[in-house]
Amino acid sequence: MDSKRVSIWLLCAVFALCIYRAATQSFTIDESFTFLHYVDVKLGDALVDYSANNHVLQTLLMRVFRGVLGRSEIVLRIPTLIGTLLFLTATYRIAVASLGPRRILPLALLLMTLNPLVLDLLVAARGYALALGLSWWSFYLSWEALELKSPTRLWVAGICAGLAITANLVFVIPLAMWGLLLLPLYTRRERFWQLIDSFAGPAIVIPFVLLLIPLLKSSGQFYFGVATLAETTGSLLGESLRQPHGGTFLFDRLDGLIPGLWTALVERVIPVAFFAIAITALLLFVRVVRDGDPQTILLVLVLGTMTLSVGCWAILHRISGMVYPMTRTAVYMLPLAGLGWLLAAALMRWRAASITLVSAASLIGVLYVTELRTGYFSEWRSEANIKNLMRQLATDARDLHKTRPVTAGGTWDLEYSMRYYRVRYRLGWLAVLDAEERKTIVPDYYVIGPSEAELVRTLGLKIIARDDVSGTVLARRS
Repeated sequence: MDSKRVSIWLLCAVFALCIYRAATQSFTIDESFTFLHYVDVKLGDALVDYSANNHVLQTLLMRVFRGVLGRSEIVLRIPTLIGTLLFLTATYRIAVASLGPRRILPLALLLMTLNPLVLDLLVAARGYALALGLSWWSFYLSWEALELKSPTRLWVAGICAGLAITANLVFVIPLAMWGLLLLPLYTRRERFWQLIDSFAGPAIVIPFVLLLIPLLKSSGQFYFGVATLAETTGSLLGESLRQPHGGTFLFDRLDGLIPGLWTALVERVIPVAFFAIAITALLLFVRVVRDGDPQTILLVLVLGTMTLSVGCWAILHRISGMVYPMTRTAVYMLPLAGLGWLLAAALMRWRAASITLVSAASLIGVLYVTELRTGYFSEWRSEANIKNLMRQLATDARDLHKTRPVTAGGTWDLEYSMRYYRVRYRLGWLAVLDAEERKTIVPDYYVIGPSEAELVRTLGLKIIARDDVSGTVLARRS
């Protein structure tokens, strides 16, 4: 079987996995917050507020599908699945165009698409999948238009870039850096104004039009992050390589054999490797501006975008105090790294170096496969089975709610999911109390996450159900 066919089957399997997860996994706090504040409200209310939870294009599409098809998890995740399909098809096109039918083609696609964090965000009803899909089509079309001299492709690339930023504002950084790198390449070909008009124009105008009003009403809370680059690196590596079961098994044992190995990887190995990448990108960029083949140009664009994005984070942190990205707010780095890794291996002149890169990539690919999950999101594990707990609550309270309203409360990060399922399952008789309300009202039922497990004993509650994956329990007053 040739590598292209294997690659197509791989991506079909990834898409099927994402559909299954979108249909079966419980809604999380972030998805529920988006639904309650921006989807299940009047359109005017949704358009006049911007926060880290309002990914505007995603929100608008969720509203459309909610109005037509209802409030179920799979329906509200349809925009995400559209983004997933865009991302998978774009990665295939760009990998085939740059690597050809080499045997490493499926491995490159595996690294780009099967990363555990990337997979989580290709399922959750947030704007990351749409932004990934649209940005990767922008990358592919704008790179391809260099050789094809196609204003139409460049124009579509600009539209995709603008919509990607509208889907998730954090993608403005990699897309801006990509455009900055394209500038001398197009200028060298005497197509400066074509790039400005066809690519930069739509990329700037579309988010300006769609985000202007929400941003003007913003409270300034754009995204969450961390204080240092080391924390950014640690979060991306942890979500990628140290997940159950393969990653935790491997690194827990390696840490036992070589104490401090993980810390050294995060704080020393990755920074040194990144510095080498930056130097390589700079040297190659000087060469490809004068004369470069399409594959080397793509490698420079990928490595350069990663390098300049980190530089942009550092500058913004220094000037404005903006925090560094963490996990999902830097997710675009992961597929870029996967493509850059295998493209570098394919273009290496030294066979030993190429084999080393491919071998290391294969090990990471094996880890990704062993870390596949279908029951929970890493970042929101405490909500792994909240929908079934809410169903059990409804069953247990079927007699009580006929006589009076029923109240429920619990761990703060579960409250929004409980409110979503109150709407989802039409439990109008149920009131979900927040922490302030629980000071004066004692709930009939509690949904308690593992962080507050001692409350069951302290309050003398009777456990009705416990989820083994998350450790979250449903309990009631005795």
